[in-house]
Amino acid sequence: MITDIKQYRKEYWLKNKQTISKKSKDYYQKHRENILKRQKQYNSTKSKKEYLKNYYQSHKEECAKKAKEYRENNKGKLTEKSKNYYITNKDKMKQSNKIRHLKRDYDLSLDDIKIILQNQKNQCPICFSLLGNKKWCIDHNHKTGRLRGLLCYNCNTLLGMAQDNINTLRNAIEYLTRPI
Repeated sequence: MITDIKQYRKEYWLKNKQTISKKSKDYYQKHRENILKRQKQYNSTKSKKEYLKNYYQSHKEECAKKAKEYRENNKGKLTEKSKNYYITNKDKMKQSNKIRHLKRDYDLSLDDIKIILQNQKNQCPICFSLLGNKKWCIDHNHKTGRLRGLLCYNCNTLLGMAQDNINTLRNAIEYLTRPI
């Protein structure tokens, strides 16, 4: 189909060459001042990126409307593109999602996590298992939001199921230590 379109355009151009050239010249003459103004503005900026940023800033509502319209009209195409990107870049996506989650929820970076792991000697402070390649969880006080440390998945689940209640955990210890 693409070759058909290319062929059609080529034939159309050859057939209407004079008309198209005349219309282009007429358009240029009619809008010459605006065209030269935009060219000058574009050339005076440091880069195309900066130009586009400035353009977006001065046309925010118009750009947002066009972007929304495009997303609505191309929903399936964009979903498919997003799925394909995720499949081909799974590890990269998991890493960036983890970084975004750390920053958004705990205001932490990967460097902060490395420091915490070093301070904990790369171990879970409850069961002392190594956290190196294991799935670790951020333990925090749910009332204050303050970070307590990094735990292994099982110990984090333990505290979560006990709802961080010290009495529940003491009762569990008593239960485990009583004679059968």
